[in-house]
Amino acid sequence: MVAVALAFGTACRGEKSAAAVPTTESAATAKPGAAVVAVEGAVAKRGSVWRPERAFLGVIAPSGADTSKLQALAEATAEREGLTVASQLDATRATITLKVKTPADVGWVREHAQYYGDFVPPADHDRIGRATWALWLGGQMPGQRTLVAARVGAVAIAVANACNGWILDTNKHQLFTPAALAEHLPSAGEVDVRKTIVVHQVSGGAGLTFLDTAGMNRFGFPELHVAFVPRTRVNSVTNLLNATAQTLIERGDLMRDGEIDVDLSKLTGDWELAELVKVGGTGRITWQARWGRGDAEPDEKLESDELVLELSVKGAQPGTAEALVAAATGFFGAEPDEVIYPDYADELDAAAAVARGKLAALRPHFAGGVPLKEQLAIKAAFASDDGAVEFMWVDAIVFKGEMIDGTLDNDPKRVLTLRMGQRVKVKFADVADFIHTRADGTKVGGYSLEVMRAHGEDVPPL
Repeated sequence: MVAVALAFGTACRGEKSAAAVPTTESAATAKPGAAVVAVEGAVAKRGSVWRPERAFLGVIAPSGADTSKLQALAEATAEREGLTVASQLDATRATITLKVKTPADVGWVREHAQYYGDFVPPADHDRIGRATWALWLGGQMPGQRTLVAARVGAVAIAVANACNGWILDTNKHQLFTPAALAEHLPSAGEVDVRKTIVVHQVSGGAGLTFLDTAGMNRFGFPELHVAFVPRTRVNSVTNLLNATAQTLIERGDLMRDGEIDVDLSKLTGDWELAELVKVGGTGRITWQARWGRGDAEPDEKLESDELVLELSVKGAQPGTAEALVAAATGFFGAEPDEVIYPDYADELDAAAAVARGKLAALRPHFAGGVPLKEQLAIKAAFASDDGAVEFMWVDAIVFKGEMIDGTLDNDPKRVLTLRMGQRVKVKFADVADFIHTRADGTKVGGYSLEVMRAHGEDVPPL
């Protein structure tokens, strides 16, 4: 019997201090307004990625605030920041619009508060819900990159500080206190995307998830979108998207028509490349880039500057993840899967029976699919090419009836017809173990791992 430990890719972690953005040839010579027009479904061309460099924030004031003074403060602060108050944004000069609205008008939805980040105490949500006044701020600066977000942010912070209010960043769909927003704004000429944009995980097609960025438009770039991402690869692909966003901002354009080369060694700031190299990672990937709709509704009409860059790797097929998993593994590296040949099969069989019983009890929980912020890893038996059995882990997507559909999360050693990331189906009777990762990060399962540890095997904890 062969057992293979669950393998996860190494990822860059943490928010680093902002790094200066170098003036590259492409960034210095490309001209906003002279861009090639983006066309849905077409290969993205050099010169087509320029977008209006805009920032949008909504300041929500608590009930009883002196709104007239807040408006006057906003205008005075905007003037100090070099922004001209105007009725509409102007692509040729630094302008800001200030419009009085309701909290709902600037994007506040009480039922969505859990998705706005954890920068505002939950206790404040009820106070925000009672608020009736908000100030909508929209800013635009031609060819300035990071300055528009910093300057519009300074206006929003001044107003929110004056009334003990809150700031809804509609570029990123996050809610901030004034102090928290100050920590997530770029400085003039500096940007670290790990602090200034966010990557969202959304339920996608074929049972897999997709990831997209929010906040790139304030730097004059389209949002990025990657489809068909297995749950176990969300963290690593998130870091890939961060590195890709940083690359675009530093380079200023695509490297070639339809391609983006990401190379951590060429980025400013600490991207932990040395740690990746230790486990065989290269820190390099080449994306293929097309213009697409992202998660927009099929009947939703989009302007060319609302299209997103849909990224894929060479050889990727819709609904599959093999090519993406292989590219991510090459980028980050990984400790090789350890193949174990145990001589305690009876104990593992007993653990498998316990696992199937526990998993059967969880069947109703997964009836509608694996919840977005959860993972279900299944260890199952696969017949090898030489007549033996290889036990491997599967990132479960659908658990229906007696079948479990998912993507293979191990690198097969004896089943030569399968590849890591490939879509596979597992019979419930073939399940040997499972690990259920809940939304709060706690885990249950791993019964075979307990047996293996008891026999001195070096297997990872839950």
